Amino acid sequence: MSRRSERILKLVELAQRRADLAARRLGEHQQRQRQAGTVREELANFRSLYGEQRSRPGQVMTAGALWNSHQFLGRIDDALGQQQQDLERQARQAEQLRQQWLAARQRADALKLVASQLEKADTQRQLNSEQQLADEMSSLRFGRPSHD
Repeated sequence: MSRRSERILKLVELAQRRADLAARRLGEHQQRQRQAGTVREELANFRSLYGEQRSRPGQVMTAGALWNSHQFLGRIDDALGQQQQDLERQARQAEQLRQQWLAARQRADALKLVASQLEKADTQRQLNSEQQLADEMSSLRFGRPSHD
């Protein structure tokens, strides 16, 4: 293996590690994104249930209780809005991480291709050298001049 091939293989290894790290970061972020989505769903379900309980027929509430209930629903709505903004921010981050992972993977794949081509070229040079040596040995053995 040539020194150039060895250097390329080191670059391939480094690029693959970077691609693996980018994939791991993307996966971890997607997990956090799913968790945030679950929290938002739970908040939305809680808000819906609380609103239904408040508006049951025959439910009598004092003015203070009604005001407190209204304030509580407002806080839940605020939390839902914040959670939605967080989900949107996380979606943008996920796309950035996905792009970083794709770029890292493409670089690793390109370097693997270069390494493969260099290995084939090295192998072909070695075969040509061996064939030339065999031809020279044969010509010396049988007294024929070599064709350089």
